Amino acid sequence: MIDIEGAMDLIEKGLGTSGFNIIPDLKSFLVKDLFEIFKEEFGLIYKLGKPRISEKIHEMMISKEESSRCHPNIDGTIYMHYKNIIDANHKKEFTSDKVCVSKEVLKEILKSKNFFKP
Repeated sequence: MIDIEGAMDLIEKGLGTSGFNIIPDLKSFLVKDLFEIFKEEFGLIYKLGKPRISEKIHEMMISKEESSRCHPNIDGTIYMHYKNIIDANHKKEFTSDKVCVSKEVLKEILKSKNFFKP
């Protein structure tokens, strides 16, 4: 989850940074939870289909193999060098399932951003 201002800040960081991938340290949510909230709030009717070939449920932003090239979180951003090892002992992946908010938390975030405002 990222708002417009956060996305623009991230783009500016990326444009001003050389030699690193810029990875935002963000929370994620399940699209199914979003649809359920919209069903409750607006009467959305939807039908779950079958997953497509190679469709993923969660994204991997940083693999275990890449994590040793990452600087720790700096202002909500992780900097991954394209080749230099930063910490050879760091072997922690960053995937969306590990930062996924609950449906209730997602609903509160949407409320705080006025998503239910007429």
